[in-house]
Amino acid sequence: MLSSGFVPSLDKAVRKVVPVILDQMPAIRKFIDTQEFLSDTRKVFYKTMLDARAEYILKPAYECSVSGNYDADALDRLQNGIEYTEKDFESLCVELH
Repeated sequence: MLSSGFVPSLDKAVRKVVPVILDQMPAIRKFIDTQEFLSDTRKVFYKTMLDARAEYILKPAYECSVSGNYDADALDRLQNGIEYTEKDFESLCVELH
């Protein structure tokens, strides 16, 4: 949905919020590291998940939004009520690598 341009207000929010989040990632990672109640394993997990979400969700959505080059397949799924399948996810993962 974030990269589809389907909801104009969401698209506007992506352009506004994503750069702030990406800019603050070093501070977020540092905050996680300072949480003494978290094990080292959990800290690594949280930072890995945040990095992956930034890389595979936020950055592509932002790039689609600022370029106006939206994900046509995602838009089609949303407009026509087509479910997102595991095959869709796997093909996207191949494209990103």
